[in-house]
Amino acid sequence: DLHNRYVGPWLLYGAGEAWRSSGPDITPLHAVRIDRHDAVRTLHLGHQVDRIDALGPHGIAVGKRGDDLVFSAIRLDDRAAVTSQYVQPDAEQGDDRTHGFFYRPSADDEGMLGLPVVRYAEDGEDSDAASVVYLRNRALRLRGMGSLHSRPARHMDDACKASCVDWYGDARPIFIGERVFALLGYELVEGRVDNDRIVERRRTDFHPD
Repeated sequence: DLHNRYVGPWLLYGAGEAWRSSGPDITPLHAVRIDRHDAVRTLHLGHQVDRIDALGPHGIAVGKRGDDLVFSAIRLDDRAAVTSQYVQPDAEQGDDRTHGFFYRPSADDEGMLGLPVVRYAEDGEDSDAASVVYLRNRALRLRGMGSLHSRPARHMDDACKASCVDWYGDARPIFIGERVFALLGYELVEGRVDNDRIVERRRTDFHPD
């Protein structure tokens, strides 16, 4: 399942797991400057390439490695290079078909990112409760800040009328000014950053009657 992304003068592309199939454990990321006649550079990340996004002028690749989800920061200047990795154990992306990734930059190589994830239950199956994991990027060094989790007071199947995880995913990180939110199905959770950790501040549940 091929993924590609333009980041400034760079084209990044790689392969991840195809829908309803078991993909390879390890696939490389390829990077090429489209404004020069350079050769394609191959970066061995040690995980699949299931998502490629931008960290300001730089890049990030996200993908599975066994049961873990790995984030790889990619420096893009005169050459492409992997600068750091962060591993979220026993997890996968909450949705890999839409734009669930969001990044709030504070400088060219500094900012905060969020991505919906689903953690594996003890039986190895996906858990019904989604969460949004947040990472701090400082000089393209990734560090975990924690997560905001879903805690629905009740479960209701509304046949995808308002919140449908089956088709487009129902979890999103949201950055508004300095405020941080997680949309988790019918819950909107606000967090605050405390000593580089994300902690829950308050939440509301807007299940329809």
